Amino acid sequence: MSSSEPEIRFLNVDLEVRGPNDLQPIIDDLGDDVVNLHAGRVHDHYIAIFEANFTGGANELIEEFCRLIETLEPDARRSWDEASSKTFDLGYEAGHGARSYESTLRPETVAAVARVGGAIRVTIYPPSTTPVENNDKSNR
Repeated sequence: MSSSEPEIRFLNVDLEVRGPNDLQPIIDDLGDDVVNLHAGRVHDHYIAIFEANFTGGANELIEEFCRLIETLEPDARRSWDEASSKTFDLGYEAGHGARSYESTLRPETVAAVARVGGAIRVTIYPPSTTPVENNDKSNR
């Protein structure tokens, strides 16, 4: 593999929440601690997608999201608990090389997701044509 070919890398964690009721209480309570990428009604349910407004590897980002959820105000927590889907989406960018890539979630990270009733999903995006610094610190 030449040095100009992109390598596999961790990008970020998005949090996707879907439910039968308006998710605005969650959006309001999380405020500037996260970036709200999308919110609104889609067909017969509501959806809100958040991106971390903090840095770190997969473990740190998920654990911070969980900490924020565990400290939601009662109205926002009720909206969270009533949501039908709460997914922590780990985003990775594929590379062109033949090397494998590992990113381990710690047991305490998985336990934090379970405590808030969440699920974990992995999304792998095609390689970018723009070089970006790898920010995955989960295995260091």
